[in-house]
Amino acid sequence: MKKIKKLFIGIAVFMLMMCVLCFSVSAAEEGDFTYTVKNREATLTAVNTAAVGNVVIPDTLGGYPVTRIEVGAISGCNSMETLVIPGSVKTIAPNAILECENLKSVTILDGVTEIGRYTIIYCPKLETITIPASVTNMGAAGIMSSDTPFGENESLKRIIVDENNEYYSSDAFGVLYNKEKTKLMLFPEGSEVTSYVIPDTVVEIVRFEGRMLKELTVSEGITNLGGVFYGCVSLESVIIPKSVTQIVGAEFYYCENLKNIYFEGSQEEWNSAIEKIYGIENHPLLKATVHYGEASHIHYYASVTTPATCTENGQTVYTCSCGDNYTEIIPTTGHDYQNGVCSKCGDSRVDDCSHLCHKSGFMGFIWKIVRFFWKLFQMNPVCDCGIAHY
Repeated sequence: MKKIKKLFIGIAVFMLMMCVLCFSVSAAEEGDFTYTVKNREATLTAVNTAAVGNVVIPDTLGGYPVTRIEVGAISGCNSMETLVIPGSVKTIAPNAILECENLKSVTILDGVTEIGRYTIIYCPKLETITIPASVTNMGAAGIMSSDTPFGENESLKRIIVDENNEYYSSDAFGVLYNKEKTKLMLFPEGSEVTSYVIPDTVVEIVRFEGRMLKELTVSEGITNLGGVFYGCVSLESVIIPKSVTQIVGAEFYYCENLKNIYFEGSQEEWNSAIEKIYGIENHPLLKATVHYGEASHIHYYASVTTPATCTENGQTVYTCSCGDNYTEIIPTTGHDYQNGVCSKCGDSRVDDCSHLCHKSGFMGFIWKIVRFFWKLFQMNPVCDCGIAHY
């Protein structure tokens, strides 16, 4: 009997513990957000797929700080256009943001430290991702192997990393690197850059997806091309340094537009490097014209425009990935005053105008008489400040 009693007590204790555990992590909802609470911290587990427009994840849910975004938490939110992740979040799990058809930008605020592998994936209209200084780990346990945190986003143009981040960086073209620029982590698939020079500091390339890239210069720190450029379908010309001693079969495989290869070594060295490619039918590297001992570079410029204002010149700065640049000045537009207010910038000339039409008192009375006769004879003069008298 005692044994049975103990058994029932044990079962009751177990059930109680399970109830407590379930209560501590049970799901709750607040607005468009579903979350669980454990150890007085909230984990975001789902965002309402009907969420529209600009979505900002709150930094607290149910009064608890949101410290984690779970796998698949932001999935299928097809009406969401921008997403902001608060600094209270410390970890964004792998595959946390996926298949959001109209998502265009993701901004991660300072405070987030870990971004899992393929955290943002299959968002076809995503263009920009902003990463704060606080991030210390990205990808598989923070070590970028063949996995990236932002793969398979066909419209992704730029990754912007806070310049104060001690672990990661991005260049002026939105390409993601580690801080020392020894590892090129991701060249975005939707980048509009047509010519790119990989810095000589780079010794490893993780993922390179430039579909619009036409000209590429490989860094002298690379010795093995292991199939990272196969998706550069618009590539026409590539400069390969003498340091490259091996090129695998998948490299440049889908680069059907490749016409010229400038190899800085000898023909013998080239033949040795592509030894594994021989026998692969219609491989682009075997069809392109190879120029030995040469390096050729055609400038392709990306432009950044600062518009002109009514009083200040604007400019367009054209920069090639090799560092060459030039600037075009855009002249001031000048004010367009209508009834004393500029239609472009809102500047007002009324307060500074000394014309009689703005006077008060006796002179103002005289002006009213003048205006009466002008109106009588259907005259419509305009003051120097731009205000029409009628």
